[in-house]
Amino acid sequence: MKINKRVTIQDIANEINVSYATVSKVLSGKVGGNIRVSEKTKNKILEASERLGYVPNHMARNLKNSNLSLISVFTYENMENEEIQKEFFDFYIGVYIQGEKLGLDVLFLNTRKNIASSSRVTLSSGAIMIGIERDDSDIKALAKRNFPLVFVGRREIEGIQTSWVGFNYEIVISEIFESLMRKNIKKILFIKSSSQTEPYDDKRRFVEYFSNLYNIEVDSIIIDRDSTLSEIQINKMLDNDFYLLDRIWQSIIIDSFFKDNSLILGKDKYGIIMEDDWLNCGKWTCWNNQRKELGALATEHLFCILNKKDLPNKKLVPLKLIYKESFNI
Repeated sequence: MKINKRVTIQDIANEINVSYATVSKVLSGKVGGNIRVSEKTKNKILEASERLGYVPNHMARNLKNSNLSLISVFTYENMENEEIQKEFFDFYIGVYIQGEKLGLDVLFLNTRKNIASSSRVTLSSGAIMIGIERDDSDIKALAKRNFPLVFVGRREIEGIQTSWVGFNYEIVISEIFESLMRKNIKKILFIKSSSQTEPYDDKRRFVEYFSNLYNIEVDSIIIDRDSTLSEIQINKMLDNDFYLLDRIWQSIIIDSFFKDNSLILGKDKYGIIMEDDWLNCGKWTCWNNQRKELGALATEHLFCILNKKDLPNKKLVPLKLIYKESFNI
């Protein structure tokens, strides 16, 4: 395997014709107070460091000292958002609990806009990446240094071999369509979000496969968080009695639609959400919460990578439907 030459502070200094000391001060976050660097020069240094793929060599120091016990968890999500906190909290707990079992210290990192996020990830010996939001340039910078990184949820990046763990959507979506067959439902409305990330693409692929297998007609609409229902969407929702939802938060919009049209979930209209109920929506059939288990599995994979052990045979966490008022069999 070809190992890329590590970009150094001197390389950046030579690239933009400034001193080594100036670059070092900016990248180490020491600018301020008595240490002054113009905003223009600072921006040039940050741009060059990202373009050249500079990563501080914390990882090399960790490996030299055989310090493989510190891992980090990183996300680009805005963790100040209360809803996002609910969505990702159980993943973090799973990492923490499994880290304790394996004797790992866990460093939780937030996004900082003024420096390359990948620079801070390398304070640890390896990292777990959680969330939908992404910056592939950061990931590529880490990959150049062969930095150990495990994604929660399938993640593909062009030119990079990624390590990831995920949920077993195939089995649980098969269960959904078997349940539809038992109820003799031949037509459904698939309510999608506009997200095109790999896990959601996987879910949609299995919906297409099993709908064809069981000869169930699928119509679809797209509803995002800030969507206002169009006349076409409303007519499709009125014409279909069964809804398959891409995301849990779509149920809030659907429940409001039911209320406006005097419809009762589980009596007039039915549905299943292809997520666990992390928003506590109550009446909707969904699958069980296995987020802690997936966070733990990601931690186990990273531990094996760091310690040059064989990876666990398990890569996908199984899911099962929890039947509620919206759809009972």
